[in-house]
Order: sequence, then C-alpha cells, then structure tokens
Amino acid sequence: MTLTMTEHGDGRIVDFGDKARIERRLLPEQEPVIDSKTGAPFVNPFSGQAVTRDVIGPDGRPVYVWVAYEKVTIEPGQDGKRVHPVHGGETTYTYVWVIRGQGNEAEARAIAEKIAA
Repeated sequence: MTLTMTEHGDGRIVDFGDKARIERRLLPEQEPVIDSKTGAPFVNPFSGQAVTRDVIGPDGRPVYVWVAYEKVTIEPGQDGKRVHPVHGGETTYTYVWVIRGQGNEAEARAIAEKIAA
C-alpha cells in the first residue's frame, strides 16, 4: 500500500494519508525580553505576564521545530456526549489532532509515517 502525502500551501503542513500530519512551528520555548537598564524581564502591565520573543538561531533566523500529529476520532459515550481526549471536557468535535512527537523534519516524518502505516 502506498502512502499518499499532501503538502499544504507553503509546505508548513504535510498530511500522511488521513491519519497523520506534520507541521513546522516556531520553537515553543520563547526567550524573555530583558530590560537593558534593570536586567529584569519586561512584564505586560495588563496581563502581568513576561514579554517574550521567538528563539533566534545563530544564523539570525527564528528556530523551528517539526511536530507530528495523529488524528484521533472522538466517539460519543453511552450518554451521547463526546469527551475531548486531551483536556477531558465535553466537545462537539468528531476528531482532534494529538501531538505524538517533535524534532527536526526527518524525525517528525518518521513518526508520521509510522502512524500512517
């Protein structure tokens, strides 16, 4: 059986059949923006949260990570309600994409190919 791969738009998302996909995302860890005068992180006065910026690599560009997902069907329970497999709350979704791993593009592709097989 051959695996059908579909690349979307700018290549940021690639589907592997209808059960797996990979997505290029900015590295989830972000660096705090530091005040050069005080050395303390800047804080958003409205939210109280630290202001962050994307992690920049040695080449001066943002660092990306490839994330592998599995499509998980959400079946209704005996009471007819669907329960989200990640956060456990009630949902109207019939499926969700659940993260199964991340790494460089080759690592994410290997995970997705294994799921799709």
